[in-house]
Amino acid sequence: MLYGCAFHRLLLPSLLVCVLIAAEPPTIAVVGLCVAQHPANPAELVPFASMPGTRIALRVTISEGVILGIDRRASRIDRLADDRGTDLTRSPVPVDQDSPRLPPAQPSPTPTATLVEVHGPGLPVAGATGVRVVGHLRLRLGNGERQERIALAALAPRTPLRIGPATLVVASFGKQDAEDSAWTLAIDGVTNEDAVRSMKFLDAAGKPIAADYFQNLSVQEATGHVQHLYSFTGATAPTIAGVEATYVSEVKDLDVPVDVTATLTPAPMPAVVPMGKAGKDL
Repeated sequence: MLYGCAFHRLLLPSLLVCVLIAAEPPTIAVVGLCVAQHPANPAELVPFASMPGTRIALRVTISEGVILGIDRRASRIDRLADDRGTDLTRSPVPVDQDSPRLPPAQPSPTPTATLVEVHGPGLPVAGATGVRVVGHLRLRLGNGERQERIALAALAPRTPLRIGPATLVVASFGKQDAEDSAWTLAIDGVTNEDAVRSMKFLDAAGKPIAADYFQNLSVQEATGHVQHLYSFTGATAPTIAGVEATYVSEVKDLDVPVDVTATLTPAPMPAVVPMGKAGKDL
């Protein structure tokens, strides 16, 4: 099973900027490596608050457009091994599942880059100096950002919501339980839901309604589609008359081959931008 973490997020009625998507091949760089032992006792803490095993972080960068996310079901890791031939997709102790993993995609403040973490339950053997990752990632790319206001006549379950190339559907709207002080609007993605960059819900006067936003990752794990959750506070349910959506008008899949090696040999850390004078901000 594969996992991806993306670093990954007005009205201009007729403005559409058209440029070629991914005019240059994406670049892939190793930006992190974590090796955490399996605890002898399952009740013990795992180092670095991490999953036991080997994790490698890859930064994928494109030159044009926006990375919307990673299609985890269409991506694949064919090899995860150290340079002594140790298969790191196999655990040295019993685990629920032996396989390389990619964490679910998450919104990124850098739209032209995404961070992918590859995890295997195995550990490099003594004397190994590198870990190689081979496979391919299917990137979801977008281009041509637009903004549109859409009237909403109803928010009953199964009400469709079409935004640019995306189709979504209302899953539910109401309180999660009788004691809940918030009203939750759940919207399920159906097709191309990653094309939607943001949604602001509007009242009858066209003013934005304050809401907290979450993603239900358990639904994404089960269905491969994102469930968007918007939480509104108030004694009564808000009257939602419309939505202001920012989206990309063009969506494309791009398969990117992966063949990189992360070094296990300690190396000098690169310089970082200081937050203050020495001895401060610690």
